[in-house]
Amino acid sequence: MNKSLFTILALAAASTVACSEPPIRLGSGDGGGNGMDGASTPEDTGVSVTDTGPRPDRDPNMISPDAGCATQNTPTTRAPISLLLLVDRSGSMNECADGRMSGCSGATKWNVTQTALVRLLRSLENEARVGLMFFPALSNSSSADGYRMPVVGVDQPLSMTRDMLVTRVMSTSASGNTPLGCAMPQAVDYMRNQMTSFSKNILLITDGSPTDECSGAAPCNPLDPNFITCVLNSSMVAQGVIVGAVARGGRSMPPVRTFALGTPDAAPSFMSQVAVNGLTQRTAACGPNDCHYTLGTATFERDLNMALDSVRGRAQTCEFMLQVDPMRADPNLINVYYTPMSGGMGRFIPRDTSRRNGWDYAPGGRSIIFYGAICEEVLMGSSGSSVQIIYGCPTIIPG
Repeated sequence: MNKSLFTILALAAASTVACSEPPIRLGSGDGGGNGMDGASTPEDTGVSVTDTGPRPDRDPNMISPDAGCATQNTPTTRAPISLLLLVDRSGSMNECADGRMSGCSGATKWNVTQTALVRLLRSLENEARVGLMFFPALSNSSSADGYRMPVVGVDQPLSMTRDMLVTRVMSTSASGNTPLGCAMPQAVDYMRNQMTSFSKNILLITDGSPTDECSGAAPCNPLDPNFITCVLNSSMVAQGVIVGAVARGGRSMPPVRTFALGTPDAAPSFMSQVAVNGLTQRTAACGPNDCHYTLGTATFERDLNMALDSVRGRAQTCEFMLQVDPMRADPNLINVYYTPMSGGMGRFIPRDTSRRNGWDYAPGGRSIIFYGAICEEVLMGSSGSSVQIIYGCPTIIPG
């Protein structure tokens, strides 16, 4: 077996290795930056890097967090999320949020959406990357060019952009059609092109079926006897473009996930397809019309805030930073230990280079990412869940 630099702590910590530090709590909101802040390396600890000899042969299925082969057990830091808010500001958002046809006793859907988005922005961790795109766009709204770049991008942490986002949300009014067919393909491509391995998400909020401005087809003529049929057909064309774009994002690596929040006027079957193809269906057993988050006509405010709370948790990344320099580490001597709840029975998660169900290294080797069912389990875990990185023992692989 190759000698490993994971013995850097062996001499200094022979009697206290493994479990001296508590694991990170998944519900703690610890964002993480680049994951190396505060992490010690052999240079800054003064610990000798002299290897003490080869590792003992050991059945990896029998190791534990306190195994003798372990040289370090460290808490992880969750990588920050990237989230693009794709928000419908069409004229219908000026309708009453309580379902009244006129004479609103309270706020409009747009007022409620503004308040809910500001609440979301205030609650996300400072390290999150959050962007904003409206449809219709504030200019050139009937062309794909109007959606090439968001109003606010996701390239800076929220600590630097939060005030700008809040100002943009609160100063924008609602008017126009629903050109989601123009906006969604550009939003997906924008997120796909972000040079990061962190969690990539789009949060769609809409209250109506998409209109078709970007297919190149002639607009429907209101004086044509077949006007209604034309509008419905145009909307179906736009829906196909949108679902296709969302599916393209879902096939990316890492995937761009799309959360779909919509009123009944947004066509439930279409919104459900968006959620499924965007890898965000609410439950595994959801049907053709209820995989998305429904915003009730008379309960818009309550439903929107509940949906945003759910998305905030589900948009969390499945990526955790390694507190070690990958240039000085043996990647075959790292294991990941997951505990589903405080006091619960923990287990090792195997490394799966096929990325179907397990963990694998992110590009650059400074973090690991959960894939498949274990990612969903981690994201849905209770606030007492924890992830630990065990250094020094042979990596567990399937089989």
